[in-house]
Amino acid sequence: MSKISLEEYLSLTSMSSYDKESIEKIILYNKSLVRKYKFLKLDNDDYMSTWADMLPTGWRLKFGESLFKELKEVIKRDKLKDYKIVEIKEKFGVLRLYSFGGNEDTEAVAKKYEDVSQYVCQICGKPAEVVTLNWIGFYCKDCARKYFEEDDYGEIE
Repeated sequence: MSKISLEEYLSLTSMSSYDKESIEKIILYNKSLVRKYKFLKLDNDDYMSTWADMLPTGWRLKFGESLFKELKEVIKRDKLKDYKIVEIKEKFGVLRLYSFGGNEDTEAVAKKYEDVSQYVCQICGKPAEVVTLNWIGFYCKDCARKYFEEDDYGEIE
């Protein structure tokens, strides 16, 4: 079975059910990702998902690989053998990455991408232009129009 792209992977994982071939592709993709970035492995052994899957699609497309690469560089440089992600989520419209076994530099990488995330549409990865008013989130105008009522968001100033 050939390697698949991130875009194909995201398409496969957005389906409501999986056939055998899709499951095999998802597992193959995730095993490859975890070989590259060990800290993305969840505690389960099925490889149907990784910590990378907790990033909203737009963020993963725009800066996910850069985030993981920078973390790996710090982990390797500083010999942080026990580094582990314990949670990745969106909170108040921005990325939150919680971990243990890291240091000030791994925290600085997480903070950098927390700051970056507020300028990136969570859905598609384009530059964020609006913020939703009730549940805080940052989106491009196209995604805001598609997913929200007009009075539910405002321009970013």
